[in-house]
Amino acid sequence: MTSKKDLTKKELVLKLKDICAEEAAELFVSTGMDYTFDHYDPEVKALVVRELSTSSQPVTYEALEPLEKKIKEINNRLLVYILYEQEEEI
Repeated sequence: MTSKKDLTKKELVLKLKDICAEEAAELFVSTGMDYTFDHYDPEVKALVVRELSTSSQPVTYEALEPLEKKIKEINNRLLVYILYEQEEEI
């Protein structure tokens, strides 16, 4: 697989988006957990995903292990972070 050193930042972000979309679709079908790519943080080498309101249950780090495994094929220092949005109480 292509190493991070061979990719420009733009190419890396596009590749991470593609991997994230593929893994998110598989997870949604199998568990109902729903998330999307939010951004890539180059300072901490992290892929940040955002849990969507359509998620039937909270997205967990354990559920994102297949995603983490795939991005580590690009660069084994890459991490995954989850952004949760707090629902407003009425």
